[in-house]
Amino acid sequence: MKNIVIFIFIIGALFGCSHGQDGCAGNSTFFIKNESDKTLVFESVSKYFNGKNDSVEVATNKILKIGEESDFGYNPIPSNRYSKISIFAVVNNKKSLAFTLSPVKDERWTLEAKKYSDSYCESRTYTLVITQKDIQ
Repeated sequence: MKNIVIFIFIIGALFGCSHGQDGCAGNSTFFIKNESDKTLVFESVSKYFNGKNDSVEVATNKILKIGEESDFGYNPIPSNRYSKISIFAVVNNKKSLAFTLSPVKDERWTLEAKKYSDSYCESRTYTLVITQKDIQ
């Protein structure tokens, strides 16, 4: 009986990792790009990790990685990762709220997808671009 259970487990594992659409492990990387003339502070509330808050400073004309996520069967998107994003402008060492995205909309991000050469799977890069107009 024990051997049958092990055999069924092995067969299930082998066929469960097939190359069908649901067998694809999607990967997404998230960036913020500061095209404004002020240092920005990016603060986010995650939909995962018990609502963990992240905060990073982004210098003028810089791009910074703010997250990466993978999942089986699909590529994670910004609206699934973040429940709220706040952007603060830093002036004279003081933060002032420039704008908030709540809920987070995927259309606000630029998307670049790269297909893997040996499959239909792809890696995606999402960039939230902040311009001078955004923070005025």
